[in-house]
Amino acid sequence: MRGNSTPTLNDMIGRTVNAIFWSEGTLVFMTDAEPMAYAVEGECCSHSYFHDFYGVEHLLKNGPVISAEDIELAPGDADYRAKTWGEGVGSVDYGEVEVYGYRLTTEHPLFGPVSSVVSFRNSSNGYYGGWMQRVDPREIDRVFTLIRCDITGE
Repeated sequence: MRGNSTPTLNDMIGRTVNAIFWSEGTLVFMTDAEPMAYAVEGECCSHSYFHDFYGVEHLLKNGPVISAEDIELAPGDADYRAKTWGEGVGSVDYGEVEVYGYRLTTEHPLFGPVSSVVSFRNSSNGYYGGWMQRVDPREIDRVFTLIRCDITGE
C-alpha cells in the first residue's frame, strides 16, 4: 500500500518563522508562538528523508505564513536517483523514488506573496510510500543543522 503525505503544514499559518533546523528525518520551525516540528516516515521496506528546501531566506525574513499546501512537483523532480540524502549515512536506495512537496507562502513587503518549498523523498520498491506528520518537539532526540539559505539536495 502506497502511503501519502497530508497537509500537516496548515499548522504554520499565522506563525512567523524565526529559525529553521533540519535533519534527515525531522524539520523544526522556531516560530513566534512555539516550536513546530515535523518528521517524515516511510512504510515497511522504504526510507523517507528530507531532500531540499527552496525559499528559506524569504520564510525567515518575511512576516507570518499566509498559506500552506501540498504541491505536486515537476515530473523531473521524481526522477532524482543520483544521490539520496544521507548517502553514506545509512540511507537505503530501494530503486524507486517518490517526491512529496509542501509550499509555505509569506507576504514580501514589496513583491507580495512569496513561496518557500520543502520536499522529501521516499525510496522504496515502488509499492510503498511515505508521509510527513507533526511531532512533539520535546520528544525529538536528533542532531540538527541550523539552515539560513536554500538546501538543494545535490
